[in-house]
Order: sequence, then structure tokens, then C-alpha cells
Amino acid sequence: MRLPGRADLGAFCLMAGVQLLSYFLFSINARALAQGRMAWTFFSDLVFASSSYWTIKFVSRNQNGYGQMGYIFGGAFGSVLAILLTKRIFGM
Repeated sequence: MRLPGRADLGAFCLMAGVQLLSYFLFSINARALAQGRMAWTFFSDLVFASSSYWTIKFVSRNQNGYGQMGYIFGGAFGSVLAILLTKRIFGM
């Protein structure tokens, strides 16, 4: 087993960031939709759809195992951060 190098760390961070953003946007969208906030829902749909395109592009190019782990952890942290932030924005 080899130690992770800079490329591995870069792949992990990139994929974690991409997935964190994706889950963050999805969570904001779901909360806005559930609360009937039309402007927030419209805006978050636009941003989420755009980021989904780029997420697919990044994921399809990544063959690094560390990138795959970053993708998984990024999704979990993105959801938690979105809950914390949207509690402040939307209340509840």
C-alpha cells in the first residue's frame, strides 16, 4: 500500500468539494420546496441544475480512489452544512 500523494489529495478535495456543493444545493432546494418558498425554489433549481451538469463531468473523469472517497464524504458533509445554514435562513 502506498501513501497518498499530492494528486490523491487533490482528487479527494476536488471531489469532496463538488459533492459538498451538490448536496448543499439539493438540501437548500428541498427545504425551500417543502416550505413553499417559490423564489428560493426557483433560484436553487437553476443553480442545482447547473451544478449537476458540472458534477457529472467531474465524476466521469475521475478514476482516483481517493477522489471516490472524497465524493462520498462531501455528500454527507454537504447535507449537514445545508441543514445548519437553512435553519438560519428559513427558520425551523
